[in-house]
Amino acid sequence: MKKLFHLSCGAVVAARDKDIQVVLIKARRQAGVLWGLPKGHVEPGESLSEAALRETCEETGLAKSQLRLLGYLGRIRYEFISHEAGKILNEKHVHFFLYLARKKLHTLAPAMEDEGILDVVWMPVANAVKRVSYDSYRQMLLLANLALHGRELRKEDTANPLDTAEHPYKMGA
Repeated sequence: MKKLFHLSCGAVVAARDKDIQVVLIKARRQAGVLWGLPKGHVEPGESLSEAALRETCEETGLAKSQLRLLGYLGRIRYEFISHEAGKILNEKHVHFFLYLARKKLHTLAPAMEDEGILDVVWMPVANAVKRVSYDSYRQMLLLANLALHGRELRKEDTANPLDTAEHPYKMGA
């Protein structure tokens, strides 16, 4: 079976309202309709945090100027099989960052059905933890919640060879 590697970046986007709210994405994927976090592929020459910011803005409709980087949350890794040109095993690494929205916008980006995105919503972090479809996303939300309540986040390792798209991964969302 052929194997492909993908490098992606994403974000937990939070806003302080009466409580802490985060952005969730409802998307149609091979496995069905899932709830997750904004994420996508790294473009050649982008740092991980730049890719996370770009993808987050594209998928949520938030402007870069509305988001402030608070820190690096961590990396998740998973595999999936695709069937576009025969059976392909895909290994994906996704680096997540925490961004604080300067102001909670009531309206986020319209659905991007061509990319499988059906809805983009704000949700209290406690509800989001219950709603997300995967434990790895749940972990990122819990880490973000801890950070927003004062826990120190790790710093992105800028010497890490995964920091740019020049790493020998095939780029892909």
